[in-house]
Amino acid sequence: MGSERSLVAVSLGPNRTKGDKDPAEWMPPAKDATCTYVADWVSAKLRWKLTVDRAERTKLQKEAAGCPGTNTTLTPAHETGPARAAPSGRARGQARPDLPSCGSLT
Repeated sequence: MGSERSLVAVSLGPNRTKGDKDPAEWMPPAKDATCTYVADWVSAKLRWKLTVDRAERTKLQKEAAGCPGTNTTLTPAHETGPARAAPSGRARGQARPDLPSCGSLT
């Protein structure tokens, strides 16, 4: 995927509780992992030009406020041909005009 933090190995228990939930619905149980998780989540959203919904944005802003000095590095993804269909029928990474972009978190 071109970014060392795109995938993070976790044990089966946390993976099952997280499922496909975003930060508005799930955060790592270990409080010391919060800042890294938020930074990695925002990096992935920016990298792939993905949108965030209002609840996700609010949660990310709240958690990021408690992470002074935490920075995220943006590594743009390479365009590799046509996007594949996502489960919703929308192309992956396709912007939704009704949702704010992750770049508008600040």
